[in-house]
Amino acid sequence: QFDGLPGPILLNEAPTKWRRVGTVSGHHVHLDTIVWPGGDIVVSGLSARARSVFRVVTALSPPFVMESELDEDGLCLRGLPCHRLSSKGRQNLTLMFNAIETRDRLEEDAVEHGKELPAEEHRTNDKVDHLTKCCYGLTMDILDNIATELGFEFHLYIVQDEMFGGKQKMSKSVYSRSRVADEFSSKNQRTTDFKTGANDRNKKPGRKKGPKWNGIVGDLISGSADMAFASLSVSKARAEVIDFSAPYFHSGVSLLAAPKTKSEIPLLAFLLPFSPELWIAIFTSLNITAIAVAVYE
Repeated sequence: QFDGLPGPILLNEAPTKWRRVGTVSGHHVHLDTIVWPGGDIVVSGLSARARSVFRVVTALSPPFVMESELDEDGLCLRGLPCHRLSSKGRQNLTLMFNAIETRDRLEEDAVEHGKELPAEEHRTNDKVDHLTKCCYGLTMDILDNIATELGFEFHLYIVQDEMFGGKQKMSKSVYSRSRVADEFSSKNQRTTDFKTGANDRNKKPGRKKGPKWNGIVGDLISGSADMAFASLSVSKARAEVIDFSAPYFHSGVSLLAAPKTKSEIPLLAFLLPFSPELWIAIFTSLNITAIAVAVYE
């Protein structure tokens, strides 16, 4: 212990070991736990922990995402298993995936202990109807590779309305009811603040309500899905509500036009190899030559 400028400084005399995790040079930070590029991109020690499970939403868009039936054994050998939900909503998705995890756990325990598989009525969820399909394509291959490299698991499902995402137009009746509800809630909030003596500086700013979205974008905003893997176009409106990754496919508009070909052959096509002046010179020379030979004989 010794006295410093801020006060007494205590030193730990126990032997401690320091391990370098990175270096800082100027405004650049280099971590030793991540190696770029071509190395392991999983943080050291993450693989030993429990694997993260994310909810991934997609939409059919050949050749990026295509759909097929399962095989006779109920397996998806061509791509990734995906689910179709009859109704939308975060709660319905949670019920569906919980039922699927419970069913898979029961099947694994039955196979491991040599027991009979659970009956069909115990393997399905009566509350949420869903169909299991097989999704394959370029986007599904990218999703599988990223999940393998980053070390996470996922539940894949197809968006219920099969839309990529657009702003929903609000009707006048719905808009008026929403406006009345907002005014009533704001008045009630002001009355409550006055009675309780709340200070404006201690109040958290409320989140501004924006327009409702459908499709994939709507599921991402509502929290029904954690991420989306689909051929989703980047637009200014979408970029304001969700975050996009770097595009992996660049497309452009190209036009190919065949040259104009004359289908009909003209009658004087044999004259096309030479110009008209050359043909006149040839016929003139032939006539002069013929007259000269006739006079000479």
